[in-house]
Amino acid sequence: MNGNAVLQQAVGFASYYIQQVMADVSAEDAHRDPGGTMQTIAATYAHAVISTDWQIHSFFNGQPALYEGEWAGKTGVSVVRPDITAEWGKSVQVDFAQLNAYAQAVFGAAMAYAGGADLERMIDLSLVGAGSQNHAWCIANLVAGHLATMSGEIAAVKGTFGLKGDAF
Repeated sequence: MNGNAVLQQAVGFASYYIQQVMADVSAEDAHRDPGGTMQTIAATYAHAVISTDWQIHSFFNGQPALYEGEWAGKTGVSVVRPDITAEWGKSVQVDFAQLNAYAQAVFGAAMAYAGGADLERMIDLSLVGAGSQNHAWCIANLVAGHLATMSGEIAAVKGTFGLKGDAF
């Protein structure tokens, strides 16, 4: 198995896993304020999907993200932005049927991207304070790793609500 196949599987599992963590979340619980500095489940999931789209299309390749093209106005997210702020997280509204459809397109594109990326190409990450890293590192950490981290954050908030946090 080559590096692209490994990264494709990592991205595939991370995107599958976050969708499983979200599978039993009601819209009411997703928009419920968990208090403190935690984001709503809706904001965290929307961020995970939108930022994956932005990373693979815009940040890594300088192309428009899907939310700027064929998915413009159809993401199910009231205000689309790849970063997450406290204000956005408390106010964003999500239509989960639309967001899940958009997520399928984003996660499919991310898997295809991981399968064909030039893993040795260097990516300038000075924007996020990480210097330059090869593409393999970026896909493993900024895409698959980020999705896994967001899954954990969602599971933790679910737990504070008395819900089953983990998907398994």
